[in-house]
Amino acid sequence: MKRIKINSKKVKRLIIIISIFLVILAVAFFVLRLLTPKIGFTEKRDDVFYFPVDYNENIFEDLVYINRFRDVRFDYYGAAVYMNEENYSAQSKEAKFFYDYIKSLIYGDYNLHRTYFDKSFFARHYIPEKFTMQKLYDIEIYAMSSDIKDGSAFETYKVSYKIQENNGTYRADVSSTESKPVAITVKKGTELKITSIIPIL
Repeated sequence: MKRIKINSKKVKRLIIIISIFLVILAVAFFVLRLLTPKIGFTEKRDDVFYFPVDYNENIFEDLVYINRFRDVRFDYYGAAVYMNEENYSAQSKEAKFFYDYIKSLIYGDYNLHRTYFDKSFFARHYIPEKFTMQKLYDIEIYAMSSDIKDGSAFETYKVSYKIQENNGTYRADVSSTESKPVAITVKKGTELKITSIIPIL
């Protein structure tokens, strides 16, 4: 049998070329991630009037807001319930998660609010570091779809609400009379965590 001669110089050259190619790919991926704008809702619109920002305001002293419909409609593939403090304990894990998530917005608890998000969320999205109490009402949450990715279960929900006297500290993409729904994807496990929030056009 003939021995196959291996040209060590050619092998080294090939290894160098492949290494350079992989480095270029890695750099290109990193640059693209830096240049790709993150999804957020804090950019103010020229056509919207934003109410004054008051971090000391107690929205529960506002009689107009108090008389709004503030129960949270949670619809899990057709099984709907209107959630409030009185029936909270009887609800599903998913319903409680969204109720607590909404409450963190209403109470302006931005530190608690961040805990509802998976670490992967912040690679493609951002949320305000600080926001006032939010006068949310007409709150509706609908389960839309479920999926399995890389061995993990995910569910996507349509979430909509209105913000009375919106000051833009949490969502600047809506006026005080608009309701712009978003699709919120949640990773399921021991804990539920939000992995993405995308506007529904």
